[in-house]
This record gives sequence, structure tokens and C-alpha cells, in this order.
Amino acid sequence: MFAVNNAYIEDDATWYKMTYDELQSVNEFECSDTLKDAIKTFLKEKMDKGYLFTEDMLCTEAGYDGFEHFIAYKKSDESAKIKKWYEFSHEEFYNLNDLFGDTNNDFVDNNFIDNKNNKEIKVINI
Repeated sequence: MFAVNNAYIEDDATWYKMTYDELQSVNEFECSDTLKDAIKTFLKEKMDKGYLFTEDMLCTEAGYDGFEHFIAYKKSDESAKIKKWYEFSHEEFYNLNDLFGDTNNDFVDNNFIDNKNNKEIKVINI
């Protein structure tokens, strides 16, 4: 079975406005340029719309063999959300639920990058 980690926002999280200079830190991530671009594009779009961000999150440790990145964001008057990205190079997988576990939260958005086939797999929780 293949499992990935989940992230949870701490109850007393501190929220802040991200600066465009902070986007450059994404270039240091150990993932493909495709995924770096996807993360930077997402952040820039949210920054332009006035979203707040936090790094105050807890993560599970499932022993996932690949790159993962979590971003917690919210509008000041809305509930917080978590965006997740996973990158892997496995030849195939059988069940996306096995891949990212039970994420029955409708506020979680998952993106998987399959390096072998060079494509992004978008998973929407139902």
C-alpha cells in the first residue's frame, strides 16, 4: 500500500501576508520545475487576491517516498483551506485513495505529479 502524509492547521495558527520575494524560496524545493511552477502560480494567484498564509501546521508521517508540499491559506473572513502537492516517480498505482489516504475533508485539494508520465493528476474529494 502506498500512503502519503496529511497536514492539519494548528488551532492557534498565526496568519500573515506573503511577499513576492518569498516566492523565490520555492526554487529551492527538491521537485520538478513543473511542480515548482504550479506552486508559485498558485501562491501568486492567492497573494493577488489578498489571501493570508500560515506555516503553523502539523503533518502526519506516513513514510511517503516522494516530494510533498502543503500550503494553508484563507481570506480573513473565511475558513482556512489546505492545498497539497505530491510528486512521485512510481511506475503505476492502483487506487488513488490508497495513494493519499482518507481525505474526507471537502476543503482539501490534492495535486499529484507523475514524473514518469510527465503529467499532473488532479484529485477532487467527493
